[in-house]
Amino acid sequence: MPLAVPLHEIRDEFADLDDPVDRTTYLIEVGRTLPPLADQLKTEENRVLGCQARVWLSATERPGPPRTLEFFADSDAQIVKGLIAVLLAAYSEKTPAEIVAFPIDKLFSELKLPALVPMRSNGLTAMVRRIQSIAKLAADSQPSLPVATQSLPLVPLKPRATDAAAECAGGSCGDGIKRERS
Repeated sequence: MPLAVPLHEIRDEFADLDDPVDRTTYLIEVGRTLPPLADQLKTEENRVLGCQARVWLSATERPGPPRTLEFFADSDAQIVKGLIAVLLAAYSEKTPAEIVAFPIDKLFSELKLPALVPMRSNGLTAMVRRIQSIAKLAADSQPSLPVATQSLPLVPLKPRATDAAAECAGGSCGDGIKRERS
């Protein structure tokens, strides 16, 4: 599923907004673009603890290569939905290694999110930790590639056309069948 709003668009829009009210309004607008989370995913198992608002987060692994993770989330608070949209834009459809290595603090500073939502910083940190722990688990569960412990058998090459023609001229066409010359 394509992202509701790609990260580059979020960055561009935040760069153009100086007023905190405009930035908050945009954050809420971005949150409204999230697809609704299926009710069966709104479970205690998927709930992110540490948030003032209720937040549910789920992930699906997409087979590769490369193997990627897609995240789905929702909240009952509009600003938190906007924060979720930023996180999903940053992390969804990335490999586990890319998720773990992503400089999320740099993104938060660039978008000035800590100043925008100081009361929500614990919840934001809890969501990031949850996403990164899912990525670490996925990375740890990735099967390692088999290591060759013995050399491959030699496979005889077929004779080249010129060799085969010379062989056929000698009465054998390289297929084990002896042919008589006329």
